[in-house]
Amino acid sequence: CAGLLPDLPTVGILNYLRVKTDKEKDLKEKTNMANACKILETSYNKTRSTSHDIYYDETDNHFLATLSNNINLFFSNTDIKVNAEIDTVGMEGLSANLKTTILYTLKEGITNIIKHAKATAVDILFYNSDNTLLLEIADNGTGLSKKSTGKSMGLNSMKERVEKMGGRMEFATQQKGGTILKASFDNISR
Repeated sequence: CAGLLPDLPTVGILNYLRVKTDKEKDLKEKTNMANACKILETSYNKTRSTSHDIYYDETDNHFLATLSNNINLFFSNTDIKVNAEIDTVGMEGLSANLKTTILYTLKEGITNIIKHAKATAVDILFYNSDNTLLLEIADNGTGLSKKSTGKSMGLNSMKERVEKMGGRMEFATQQKGGTILKASFDNISR
């Protein structure tokens, strides 16, 4: 492959191959490229999963500290008032993939608030209720337009990731103003 592909990280190469595959006219070549994409994607996902397992295998407390640190870091240079409640009860033994999905959802949700919401206050709740893990992020900003919820790559990507882990994702504009994002995962103790 040296010289054939640009000098990119694995995910960049995978995306590059996907684009090239879509544009390929020759059916046999297109099939070969699609198969190469599948092999590369499987390899990438296995490596990523293993690295997440190693990273998050230390302790569940490490993950909860990472959540808190991310919240503080993201809002550190803003004037947004943040109230975050992270309940540690029932959080033992979450899979590395679930932890990664939760962190990604948290980061993307916060990024959207900072970039778009014009919010002055945010409430973040993360807790286990009857074996259902819940992450709620609510702001007092401008709210979501119907146009933005269907076309936003960030919102769609969040939803896909959560659903891939067997969860549900909801976005809504609150009556009092602002947006609430809810991600939930059932039967987390399996």
